[in-house]
Amino acid sequence: MNNNFIITAPGFGPLKITATIPAALYDYVIPGSTIFSAETDFGRFLMQLVELDGFSWIYSVFDIEKDVALFIASPAGLLVGHIVLNGNFEHSIKGIGNIVFTENEFGIFCFPGLNSTTFLGKNKRYAAIDICYPVEFTLRILSSFPVFDAFAGDIMHAKTSFIPVQRAYANALIMEQLHHLIHSPFSPAVRSFHLNIIRNLLPAILTEASSTNPRRDTFRLQQLEIIYAAKEFIDAHLSEHFSILEIARKVGTNKQDLKKGFKKIFGKGLFEYLLTERLTIARINLEETFKPIKDIARKAGYKSPGNFSTAFKKKFGKSPLAWRQHYKTKKNHSL
Repeated sequence: MNNNFIITAPGFGPLKITATIPAALYDYVIPGSTIFSAETDFGRFLMQLVELDGFSWIYSVFDIEKDVALFIASPAGLLVGHIVLNGNFEHSIKGIGNIVFTENEFGIFCFPGLNSTTFLGKNKRYAAIDICYPVEFTLRILSSFPVFDAFAGDIMHAKTSFIPVQRAYANALIMEQLHHLIHSPFSPAVRSFHLNIIRNLLPAILTEASSTNPRRDTFRLQQLEIIYAAKEFIDAHLSEHFSILEIARKVGTNKQDLKKGFKKIFGKGLFEYLLTERLTIARINLEETFKPIKDIARKAGYKSPGNFSTAFKKKFGKSPLAWRQHYKTKKNHSL
């Protein structure tokens, strides 16, 4: 892949690694990342690398048409958080043995040198994120998790090791952060956004891995995409009225899953979110325009100015008229 990685597919000849994006995987591109891809007899893959301040991460998508074993090696030492987003990854790792990661499952590995074979089945699409952490940062975070002292010791002695000792799965909040990571173009101007996510993911993952009651969170990345599609639909139609069932149908899910997922991700129900967004936009219109209050109420989805006034006062503590007068007076005094 680059100077630090070797990737081969025994039985399929040499892999020609390029920076060309396979047409079938174009929807997975993260603008600003470094591309490594190949189209071969067994299918195609797209690996995208982002490097920043000693941290790095690779978003990999494999579109497999024939059974294949990918051999991946690196002579360099690595501290890697491996999180599966789609499909089941079967790995055979030197120093660890055979291990299978299912969707949402994760592990954290220490490799003084990586020698691994990954088995991928035909007619399937796989996706995973691998996050490489600096040793000093990792040890500092691990110091807050005594349960993983042995793993920290293996890092300091450059021994092949991994955690957790039990199966562990990314919860909804971890999946949400990964969603932001793979849907946000990368550039030096927004590096702090990506860096904050990467830094915050490690303690979140370790917290989940150290849970005394591990459970599989069935909240998959595909479901997360649907929840965000619903939010985007609501944001684009704030002044219109749609039932939860109608929104669910438009984004390709059912009513109960949408309600449950939306509340889980955003901490509030769909209608509560809709109400908050409508009233926030109404507040801005009251402050920055001279539009009649009845027009602002209608734009916010309220047929009755009275109902709008009641809802606005409950949210912001003042009636729309009192809010506008207070804001305009405060603004004039500051000039």
